[in-house]
Amino acid sequence: MKQEEWKQAKEYALRSLTRCDQTEWQLRQKLEKKGYSDTTTEKVLCFLKEYHYIDDERFLEQYIESHCRRLNRKQLKIRLYQKGISSENLEDYLERCQYDEDTLLRKAVDKYMRNKDRTDPVIRRKAAAYLMQKGYSYSKIRKALEPEEVLTPC
Repeated sequence: MKQEEWKQAKEYALRSLTRCDQTEWQLRQKLEKKGYSDTTTEKVLCFLKEYHYIDDERFLEQYIESHCRRLNRKQLKIRLYQKGISSENLEDYLERCQYDEDTLLRKAVDKYMRNKDRTDPVIRRKAAAYLMQKGYSYSKIRKALEPEEVLTPC
């Protein structure tokens, strides 16, 4: 491994990280795509980990914190998988941070059903199909779409 190659790879990685936070997997892909050798890539990644420039746990926490109010569990899994985060790490973190998908689903139902008749079965089926495409489970959708009981005074 040439010292010059390592220096260039390190500078490239640092420049890349100044634009946005990235996972180890993403950075590895970028370095390999640039044509750096495996040993150079490993050395650069070790350097970045040593100084905490890349930290997948921190990335996971920040990503979930910034996206948990608009993405459901399935959407988070897909996006983080594309960034190289395993689903086991995600599940563990979601359990620790008490991610509330039910509240997110209620908001999505309210938004979709705004100005629509909640008792119309056709509209309810369309809403269920829409929410299932978004990744929510059918059982939770069914509960969320149940018409609210109106209490009448005696």
